[in-house]
Amino acid sequence: MITDGGFKIGKDCLEEVEIGEMPNAKGKGYADYVLYDDFNVPLAVIEAKRYSVDPSVGRQQAKLYADYLEKKYGRRPIVFLTNGFDTRIIDNDYNEKEISAIYSKKDLEKRFKLSREEIKNYKINHFITDRYYQEEAIKRVCEDFSKKRRKALLAMATGSGKTRTVASLVDVLQQVNWIENILFLTDRTALITQAKRALTQYLPDLTLTNLVSNEFDPHARCVFSTYQTIINKIDDLKDEHGRIFSPGHFDLIIIDEAHRSIYKKYKDIFMYFDALIVGLTATPKDEVGRNTYNEFELENGIPTYAYDLEQEVKDKFLVDYKTVEVTTKFVSSGITYADLSEEEQVLTINTNKEGIVTAGDIECPTDVEIINKDQVICTIVKGGKLNMEIT
Repeated sequence: MITDGGFKIGKDCLEEVEIGEMPNAKGKGYADYVLYDDFNVPLAVIEAKRYSVDPSVGRQQAKLYADYLEKKYGRRPIVFLTNGFDTRIIDNDYNEKEISAIYSKKDLEKRFKLSREEIKNYKINHFITDRYYQEEAIKRVCEDFSKKRRKALLAMATGSGKTRTVASLVDVLQQVNWIENILFLTDRTALITQAKRALTQYLPDLTLTNLVSNEFDPHARCVFSTYQTIINKIDDLKDEHGRIFSPGHFDLIIIDEAHRSIYKKYKDIFMYFDALIVGLTATPKDEVGRNTYNEFELENGIPTYAYDLEQEVKDKFLVDYKTVEVTTKFVSSGITYADLSEEEQVLTINTNKEGIVTAGDIECPTDVEIINKDQVICTIVKGGKLNMEIT
């Protein structure tokens, strides 16, 4: 676990490190592991327990170790509690929480460079966002992050400029040194192309890369990916220090269309990465088993910030829609896979070299999953059967 993160036992990871000023007869104790930076200043102290022991048992002991190391070196190390299965982190910014694994060396070094002071004295770039509600959305997120909340949900109507808003938020969080690495998640490759094009325009100094393409740049600060691709790449992509996408690699995760694909198995992404999260959606859900508010630890019906279509029309940023009822043969008679031409069948279902099933430009899990594409629901079932119906 420790060596996977780029540490070397006996060099920058020392075992049984003597700790002074302990409240016992001898006045000393021994930390199981202490992780150091290249200047021999402690980055973290690890209190390790047996598999059968709750890691929280070592909490007070580890805090005393951190107190001593802070006094000796002038910087308080991060505390990890682990039994090999469950791992918890106690840092200097948030309440104790569960994480997927101990941070890598590069993650810990980056963590000490970033700030978690109150977000203030920033300037919103009006080239990116110049509408009042976009600025208000940014302010709400910054306020929540400053209060040590780690998740935010923006429920903004289609056409209101959600991508612009989040690009401006990234700019603000960079100004105050809160973030360095960003993950932008979507469930469609077409949305990656759109979002990447927009951020290139709004944030020209931010290095961007598309994980789905063959042009991945491991040094880019902003990574665009679909859910399935990032899951596959966590273990696959490595450098000389270990996994590139270690648990603390990303400081901010942006979820486009957050009402769609954040449930069930894709939740593992947000359990693996320890990062701030901002969700974007026009239609948050509050259904049992698919509740967007629950995923963002919010009260039902109350996102971090909301700007609905009615208000957008009232503000004259959009015109209202008109409904026209039509009946098509597709709706009345339906369609079966066998009725499609050979070319249409190939375009409808395809499997790429990584074994990912796709319908159009949507990545589909190989188990039963519902994907919304242009108001058509495509259900991909093992065995290659395809059912479609209009929503």
